[in-house]
Amino acid sequence: MLTSSFHNEHGATHHDERQRMSRLIYARESLQLVGAMWSLFHSPRLAGADLSGLMDKGRSWPAEAVRVIGTAIRLGAPALVWVKLHVFAIPINVLRRVSPSRPGADLARSVQGAVCDFRSLRVAPMDLVLLCHACGDMAHVTELEFSRNPLGNAGLLAFTNELGSAPCPTSDNGGDARSLAAHLPAPSPPLVSPNTTRARQLVNLRVLVLNGCQLGDESFVRFVGAVHQHTLFPILEHLSCVDNELGNDSLAALSVAVQGGSFEKLLHLNLGSNDVADEGCEGLARAFECGGLACLIHLSLARNQVARSAC
Repeated sequence: MLTSSFHNEHGATHHDERQRMSRLIYARESLQLVGAMWSLFHSPRLAGADLSGLMDKGRSWPAEAVRVIGTAIRLGAPALVWVKLHVFAIPINVLRRVSPSRPGADLARSVQGAVCDFRSLRVAPMDLVLLCHACGDMAHVTELEFSRNPLGNAGLLAFTNELGSAPCPTSDNGGDARSLAAHLPAPSPPLVSPNTTRARQLVNLRVLVLNGCQLGDESFVRFVGAVHQHTLFPILEHLSCVDNELGNDSLAALSVAVQGGSFEKLLHLNLGSNDVADEGCEGLARAFECGGLACLIHLSLARNQVARSAC
């Protein structure tokens, strides 16, 4: 197991001294990051990596650092079972699609499917970036449950960007990853063949649950737009976003995506305990009229601001 420890200095009182300390902390942090990457690249028996100590308590991980960690995990550490950035230990063994030691297991897991339940684990936005960046296309994952995690707009947008629009960490566009990876020794030949596209991720996802994740219209509108633009989740059957303060804009975006051919396999849609009003229902009605939700058998708008006459 790889365990990090990082403690910043205390007691700086003057402005110049605080700046000097900040530079020292950043340099030490970078050195520890490089050391962690070296271990991920060159430790085939490494089972767990606790990297939470690389960031000072209360600080968030920089996206470029998280992506280079994901690159190292994708290209090395075949025995890695979990990796931890904050309080959430990401189960890499469940989310990895390819088993370098047993390639035949890939097909079996793809058929069986994987149900990943991450409820109430304080998952942070950068945890989602690492989850998507490190684990390949995750074609065997059929259900994802993130309820009661403080994802917020930043978390959902990070998840969406990594799935749809972010480049593969080993592609020509992976500048952020390369800038940190340049400090590492040359890795051994890849154990897992990298993807050339991110849009293949979670292609077999059937259930996505985001209840009580502190979302809002901004992130949900962009989430739905990315699903439509990049053809994400083509066979999604169950979408639940209860208690997220979603309003009419969210339903309008969903209606547009449905009319454009997205979410055509949806069977269950639960948008209860949000801020949807009559206008939002009118937009959803247009999606029904065009036949875009022909498969839907269960719709819940319970505990919204909908008048009885609008139903």
